[in-house]
Amino acid sequence: MNGQATTSVEGFNLKNSSGKADGNWRKYHDNGQLRFEGQFKDGIEYGLFRYYDQEGGLKSTLNYLKEGKAMATHYHKNGNIMATGLLVDRKKDSIWNTYSPSGDILEKGAYISGKKYGNWITYFENGQVSEEMFFENDMEEGPFKVYYPDGSLRQEANYVNGFLEGLATFYDAQGNKILKGKYYRGSRNGRWIYYKERLEVEKVLEYDKGNLLNPMENEDLMEDDTDQYKNNRKDFLEFEDLKKRISYD
Repeated sequence: MNGQATTSVEGFNLKNSSGKADGNWRKYHDNGQLRFEGQFKDGIEYGLFRYYDQEGGLKSTLNYLKEGKAMATHYHKNGNIMATGLLVDRKKDSIWNTYSPSGDILEKGAYISGKKYGNWITYFENGQVSEEMFFENDMEEGPFKVYYPDGSLRQEANYVNGFLEGLATFYDAQGNKILKGKYYRGSRNGRWIYYKERLEVEKVLEYDKGNLLNPMENEDLMEDDTDQYKNNRKDFLEFEDLKKRISYD
């Protein structure tokens, strides 16, 4: 059109003479519900973008601070905030907070270019710390602690390159040591000692890289829930529109 921007219905989804998105844009789900709305200048997002689910509920907002950087807010179905944090080139960066549907803080931690780094903390609904651990390059590294809802220590261990490694100690709700042993690359290894009151030894289990060597002593074995904590951790911050760059064509 002789260098003029191409327009669509109601003046949305404009492109400039260079073929780049310009002005207000809207896209829709296959069912006709609005998928997102926002604005561009010469192909670059700016200002506030809103994303919606297929039922029309607000799913996320991205508030662009400058090219490539945006403050993201994700929402639960009930409208309460699910997570907030910074995106840099569509990857999580800096501190992110995750919340329950009722608004309680669930998790707090930092990213660098989409990978977890530093101290990560998860919380019980009562606000007490549930778990503390460290990440380096998206991999568990360093001290790992689990707590009871009253704040007392339940378990302490250590990660190396994403694997439980070295001494792990477990406590009951009164602070008494009830179990200790060592890990090798995420598997029990060597002597695991179970305690009764006053640190009296109840039983000793022998492992070789995860294989129990004295199974006759395995009655009423206390379940090792370290991997349960790890496997139950969920990254609440992902959604499909942020996993790949959206096409605006």
